[in-house]
Amino acid sequence: ANEVSRNENGFDDEENGKPDPAVYLTASRKLGVAPNDCIAIEDSHSGMRAAKSAGMRVAAFTNNTTNGVDTSLADCIIENFNLELQKKERLYCFL
Repeated sequence: ANEVSRNENGFDDEENGKPDPAVYLTASRKLGVAPNDCIAIEDSHSGMRAAKSAGMRVAAFTNNTTNGVDTSLADCIIENFNLELQKKERLYCFL
């Protein structure tokens, strides 16, 4: 896809919180995009589990430190958004 969409859907919108995949499945449905065509950016292991359970790819955002968060489920790691933006590249880890 050549288009980037932002969807704000939170755990308050769902009966069950993460790691239940409902929050991601709802976001996917609202966007009209299949889960396997979505990328979830997460900073928690339970969030990564939820996104993976929904069938999405996951970018772990670490902000230069994992703070003990297990990022093994992530398809790629974004250490610093500012550095990624300076590169002026798309999330190359998903190409």
